[in-house]
Amino acid sequence: MCMQNQSDNIHGYEVKRSVIFENNRGFALAEDPEAVNPFVTWQFTEENGERDYYWGHYINSKDAATRDYEFRVSEYKHEYGLSERDVYKYYSTQRPVDIGTFPKTDNGPLYHINYDEREYCENDTFKAWGYLVYDAPLTEKQIDAYELRAASDNPDRDKTSPQQLEEQIQAIGKYEDSKRMNRYKRLTWLHSDFGVYYKYEDVAPARIAERFAEITAIKARAAERLAANRKPGVKFYDVDPELARRAREANSVSGYVASSPGLYRARVKQAYEQAERQKQLVDPAHHADIDSLVDTFARKLADNFNERNTIHASQPPAPQTAHDKNTGEYLAINGMLNRINDIGRARSPEKTAPDRGGR
Repeated sequence: MCMQNQSDNIHGYEVKRSVIFENNRGFALAEDPEAVNPFVTWQFTEENGERDYYWGHYINSKDAATRDYEFRVSEYKHEYGLSERDVYKYYSTQRPVDIGTFPKTDNGPLYHINYDEREYCENDTFKAWGYLVYDAPLTEKQIDAYELRAASDNPDRDKTSPQQLEEQIQAIGKYEDSKRMNRYKRLTWLHSDFGVYYKYEDVAPARIAERFAEITAIKARAAERLAANRKPGVKFYDVDPELARRAREANSVSGYVASSPGLYRARVKQAYEQAERQKQLVDPAHHADIDSLVDTFARKLADNFNERNTIHASQPPAPQTAHDKNTGEYLAINGMLNRINDIGRARSPEKTAPDRGGR
């Protein structure tokens, strides 16, 4: 597997970013601070580990070069329907991908995809709202800060360590005991003297990983069913699907993700879940305030989504001031979620320091 090589130097230009598709063709962004045009984007063909660079776009601005690079990658992928090699995918497990929900780095994201609703991923081992694609790995700090999950086939993912394998064997053994599996279905056996599970000799580590993923998925589905039974009624407002479709079609080349009814419903469900969690923490006297605020959030978000789709579907294109105003309103609406967590948080009388009879 040919990893992207950021040490390549072509006529004084050092490659900073690159992505390659399954047909061994790709694009690169390079920089030479001493050149008249310090930045360039190239297409290249790779053969026997060597890259032939051509069709350069020489550019003065880093931001313009980055936009050109990401546009060329997106346009090529859209036109030929090819998948990238050696890119880094990160799932958004807690929320749909939107402004402020992911790290913006020098290496992307190249693009992102939102599902219509939270879906099971990677053999049903977890659920995600969508994913982002970068052409270099994120740091663990970035992954944790945005609650992302790295794809299992990312180029930098190591194979299962001996410690992880041991942990999986113990979890599988306990599960097999709980289900009273017979010898022919089991992958593990219990050493009664040590109280430790071991895998049978003819069981490969890959089979252990597969069984562990199956168990994880079963537990995740059970937790989802339990949570679904506890969910309160959710009130949605109308987001025009036809308007969302027109906005998406009008911006298909740029990778614009329309504010669809599915994305709206996912965001509102999350807000209601947050509101219910807050109700568990505060006095019931505050519940009506929480309900009112989350309903206002749902109504204003629907209005904002419809306005956003109207702006992006308009011909001729709407002025930048309209985009900026809509984005500002969106950020203000999102701020309402923080206000939900603030309701009822005043210090309770029982936590007041006792009077000690003096200062």
